Amino acid sequence: MAITWKAGLPTTYLQDDYNEGYPDLILQSPTDSGGVFKRRLKATAGYMPLVVSMKYTTAQKIIFDNFLTNDLKFGVLPVDFPTATYETTATTVEAFIMTRTWKPLSGTTWILTLNLMVLLTQT
Repeated sequence: MAITWKAGLPTTYLQDDYNEGYPDLILQSPTDSGGVFKRRLKATAGYMPLVVSMKYTTAQKIIFDNFLTNDLKFGVLPVDFPTATYETTATTVEAFIMTRTWKPLSGTTWILTLNLMVLLTQT
């Protein structure tokens, strides 16, 4: 079960840095002779890469770092991530936080870029 997004953290993305990828659902394996054997995986076996950026205050930065460290165990546990501009009718998607990057914008404002692995639901 995914951890709920921490209250007080931003839920809207910066549009300039939004990057949604396609899931890789093709399994390839070498054969003894001939071409590579390919087959489609079930949707639940894949994930969709998603990169988003959000604007944070210094106080929110501290809350997020504690949330990632303590609640998500450094990204090992999935989070119900807000879907502010994500093209779905759901309000959250289950995702793992793969990497995070902080960039200072001013003395008290930060830009957080998250590289997410969105888990797909079976279609």
